[in-house]
Amino acid sequence: MKSYLLSHVSPSIVLRDAVALATNRRTTNADLIAHIGEIGARKLYVPLAYDSLLAYCRSELGLTRDEALKRICVARVARRWLGSSSVSPTIEWFRNHFLLLHRGWSRSPRTHSTSSTR
Repeated sequence: MKSYLLSHVSPSIVLRDAVALATNRRTTNADLIAHIGEIGARKLYVPLAYDSLLAYCRSELGLTRDEALKRICVARVARRWLGSSSVSPTIEWFRNHFLLLHRGWSRSPRTHSTSSTR
């Protein structure tokens, strides 16, 4: 099973790989989300003169605001989940949570629980 834990990877490699993943449309969202989560957790965007993870994702990764916000949200949920579990999430876990957020944001705020935090 592939691990999405990147805390052992050097900052320069995490940043480099995130850009490569964002530009390769055939890559899985799970890989990109894992990298975004690590960049956010370590605030690797700060030395690059970005004031937020959103700004980094939009400029360096070429994501739209909506794409970036969804991936940042899933990445944060995944990191919280990883912090309370010794099990690494599978690709299906990332895919399911990404799809839930994608569907939820296109519906009424009452249809999913994270809408009240927007």
